[in-house]
Amino acid sequence: MKHWILSGCLIWIMSSLSVANVGLITSLTTSSHTSGGLRFAISSNEVIDVGLTHHKTQNPDEEWAFWADYYKGLFGVLVHGYAHKNPQLGIAGMVAFESPISKTASLGIGYRVIDIQPNQAPQYGTSWDSYLVIMLK
Repeated sequence: MKHWILSGCLIWIMSSLSVANVGLITSLTTSSHTSGGLRFAISSNEVIDVGLTHHKTQNPDEEWAFWADYYKGLFGVLVHGYAHKNPQLGIAGMVAFESPISKTASLGIGYRVIDIQPNQAPQYGTSWDSYLVIMLK
């Protein structure tokens, strides 16, 4: 039920944005998996990113993962989980730094400050990722 509510909220937010505020986002530091999605710029300092990650793994329950984040300025919240029959959502507090490299592209680095998974103790500083954003204008 939680993933239906999250999906509905994201669809509602995305439907209220103009097409000029949509971009592509992809990880630059992934090894053994492919990750990418869409960026929706709400304002000059607010964005929503949604995407999928395909892991090369022996466990079919961990092959596909989904994620969505919301950033205001440097700080954000990430919701993530595996896309199997019974997805359990994790949540992470993030900080990210982005710099433009052209009129439509920027490079960034995101860092998970705290990561909270179901039935686990919170973890701190678990991962980072560099990424590329290309806005479609």
